[in-house]
Amino acid sequence: RNYPTYLRPGLRRHRNRALALFGERRAALLAALDKSVPDVQIFGDPSGTELVLRLPEKVNELVVQMRLEDAGYQVSTLGDFAMRDHPPALLLQYGDLAPVQARDFAESLRAVLAS
Repeated sequence: RNYPTYLRPGLRRHRNRALALFGERRAALLAALDKSVPDVQIFGDPSGTELVLRLPEKVNELVVQMRLEDAGYQVSTLGDFAMRDHPPALLLQYGDLAPVQARDFAESLRAVLAS
C-alpha cells in the first residue's frame, strides 16, 4: 500500500506490536491446551488469530460448543463452515484472550470433554 511517508513508521510499530501481542496470546493458549487437553489436535497458521481444535472422534462438537457457551466462552464449530462431512472440531479466535483467560478456557474445555 502507498501510505504517506510520515505514517509508515507508526504503522510498522503498530503492526509489530500487534504481531508480538498475538504471538504471546497464541503461545499462552497453546501451552494451556497442551497442559489441560493434550489429546486435542491443534491446527492454525501462527500468523493469525484463530486456531482449529480437532476434538476426539466420538465427541459431539455442538454439545461441546453449547457447554462452553454455558461456561461463558463463545466458540464456533467446524460444522458452522464445512460444506461436507468433517471431524469434530472447534474454531477459536484468541486475539482478545489474555493468558489467564487462556488457562481458564483450557480448564473449561477439559471439564466439558471429561463430562
